[in-house]
Amino acid sequence: MSGLEILGAVASCIAIGQAVKGSLKAVNKLREVRHIRQQCDDLAKEITLIDLLVQSANQHANPRAHPPECQRVGYGISASYSADPELPYGKFDSLLKRTWSFVQGGRPLQPTKIHRAIQQGKPIMEALQEQPWAINELDGDGGAPIHEAVTFNNIDALKDLIMLKADVNQRDWEGVTPLMLTQIWRHPDMARMLLEHKDCRRHINQQDDQGNTALHWAANSGSPEGVRMLIEAGASVKKRSNVGDTPLHELASSKADEQVATEIVRLLQHSQLDLEARDNYGWTPALKAVRFSKVPVLRTVVNAGGSLSTITNCSEGILHVAALYANLEMLSCLAGLDLSDVDPQSLDNNQMTALECLAWSVETDDWRLGNKRRPSLTEQDKFITLYFYLLTRHLQSHTLTLKHVLQAVAQKDTSTSRHYLGILIEQNKASRRQHLVDWYRGIEGYLVVGSWESVIECVQDDLEMTTEELGRANAAKRKSLADPEAQTFIRTR
Repeated sequence: MSGLEILGAVASCIAIGQAVKGSLKAVNKLREVRHIRQQCDDLAKEITLIDLLVQSANQHANPRAHPPECQRVGYGISASYSADPELPYGKFDSLLKRTWSFVQGGRPLQPTKIHRAIQQGKPIMEALQEQPWAINELDGDGGAPIHEAVTFNNIDALKDLIMLKADVNQRDWEGVTPLMLTQIWRHPDMARMLLEHKDCRRHINQQDDQGNTALHWAANSGSPEGVRMLIEAGASVKKRSNVGDTPLHELASSKADEQVATEIVRLLQHSQLDLEARDNYGWTPALKAVRFSKVPVLRTVVNAGGSLSTITNCSEGILHVAALYANLEMLSCLAGLDLSDVDPQSLDNNQMTALECLAWSVETDDWRLGNKRRPSLTEQDKFITLYFYLLTRHLQSHTLTLKHVLQAVAQKDTSTSRHYLGILIEQNKASRRQHLVDWYRGIEGYLVVGSWESVIECVQDDLEMTTEELGRANAAKRKSLADPEAQTFIRTR
């Protein structure tokens, strides 16, 4: 919801409260007319119910009841209002003032003279003398003067504020500190000045409301200089955000080119960062790079030793992620990487292969698609080519394993036979294909009781079916998603 929508909702709530009181007065007056008295009583009950709902809304927006939440609402509305260039000044001033009253108990959310001086690039000492109480005061956008100094890269103002004991670790309305802002805006000189102070270094791992540290923001901004500076000052590479992201996860969504990404990964690895760190949803930096189609970061992570075969908590592998998120450039990149450990037939928690995920993203309604992307025809073709290339290679490997089983069975070599059957069982466990796990365990059962003929019969049947499937996969390589050759690999749901 945008700030303007919130503003409208709050203003509407106030208006409803006033309308309810007026309506009750009108209904009580109408009750004097005898033949509509019953209808008036019913209407009064409904209006009273509305009044109770409005009172509840006011109670939950009362700054004494929920001050942090109310402040966030007020700052969010004010920041959105001032940041939107399409909103003419003055048009919504009265609504804004009423919103402040509603969520902040009447406290005006306005910039102080110190804020204004910093924004205008003027000396701030005079403003500080006039309003010394405002040195750490938040303005309508939820930032203190020291945040403004960093944002506007006003180094003289920052010097003066620090000299006059402004809080160098002051949090804005979203918990962002001045040091974090130096990384967001890529102002290294401001960062150096702040890090000269012991109190700033002591709190270098301070987190904002999302759990991000200054190092997270440096990685997200694609700033090797910032990453190096912060690590040298004692920043931890292992600190996690609220969703479990490390700084490397943040790099995976940045605009860093390959040279920048390589330098940042080198710095983070030197400080013992785990390339395979998983966030709260099981996403590694490599998977996140695919999710955001950040080819330079993916290449860098892979070159540094990152795995391409990990899966998320929802059992999504790299092909599932590519089917739902990757653009053409990322698909081309994946086609050039070693995906030999990736099983294209692996199932996610919805029991869907990556190809079925692609079909879903093409066919589903917009509202169901959410933050996933609908691939273009070119992207569909690229993915299909990649998928069936990997599938044919996987089926060829599977065929070879079955032949090894047959050779071992022919020699009545129980140990070797069980070894290869164990490989097949573990592969299908990892791919969540339980019916095949049960199938190979059944064959293993024949092996245990010495029923060699039954083992041979089952494995030969499996080999024949795999050979047929391999032929169909080869035929589908250059087909579109709608062609029958591809459709045979998409189960009807």
